[in-house]
Amino acid sequence: MHQPAVLLGSSTDMLSKARRELARLREDVNIDTVFNFFVTAYHIQDYLRADAPKGDVDALLTDSDLVVCRSICNQGKHLKVDRKASPVGAKLSGRSGVAGIGVVGEMAVGAGILWDLTYDGTSHDPISLAERVLAKLEEFFAAHSIATGQ
Repeated sequence: MHQPAVLLGSSTDMLSKARRELARLREDVNIDTVFNFFVTAYHIQDYLRADAPKGDVDALLTDSDLVVCRSICNQGKHLKVDRKASPVGAKLSGRSGVAGIGVVGEMAVGAGILWDLTYDGTSHDPISLAERVLAKLEEFFAAHSIATGQ
């Protein structure tokens, strides 16, 4: 059966894509799902510039979670995800970094899987960070009366 085309031509389209990427991330944390969510989420701002005042979009991008989002997006070539089953209590991690920006540490993600994102010395669960980023984007859409596609 033919499915209708999905467009990525507006901020609403990109927000919907970010929601799909978050669902994929929740299902399977790996290098692709982490990178895909944060690249999609960060680049929503490119589309928002047609829907909201530039100063408001610029202010949104100064939010600490969006700064981390940008860093993951721009430093993706340094992102490493080490997904290995681990015995209870063991600590495995994804490690990398450039000039204070990187992926370091450990965090439980799913049964028996440990890894974590660290930016500027602050540790982030990738799913929680993604959820916060998406919530802030949705709040921005609501505050600017931009349809969210839900």
